Amino acid sequence: MVESMVFYRSFYESLQGLPDEVRLSVLEAIIGYGLYGSEPELTGFADNLFKLIRPQLDANIKRRENGKKGAEFGKRGGRPKKTPMGLLEKTPVRLSLKTPNENENVNENENVYHHHVEEKTLLQKNDTAKKPLSEDEKERLRKRAEEFIQRRKQG
Repeated sequence: MVESMVFYRSFYESLQGLPDEVRLSVLEAIIGYGLYGSEPELTGFADNLFKLIRPQLDANIKRRENGKKGAEFGKRGGRPKKTPMGLLEKTPVRLSLKTPNENENVNENENVYHHHVEEKTLLQKNDTAKKPLSEDEKERLRKRAEEFIQRRKQG
């Protein structure tokens, strides 16, 4: 037996428009099951309606039981306190007795990406190069970038 239970609006709305005797029997079944855990003895439409409501009542009962477990743990102090980041025990580093790789890197990689806007070229989807940006286009892009930065600072 518990002191309270959750009664949802959907329960109320599903009972509207039913004959009084069916509505009363389902209401009593909901309350009896929710508060006392008693199995209802329903038949027909009332039994079918209760079968639709029962899973929600079971979920609420399970939540209530899990809450009791949480309360017990809370009495014992709850979750252990976290340790500050600087005070964590560090696991020792495993040292390897192997000698490091002595091979020299003989690859000669050329940096093909240029970091200057003046040297960049636009590529089409098929990776064929277009002509470099003109001075006017570069200036227009610089102005747009400055305007964007000013708007970001203001707003």
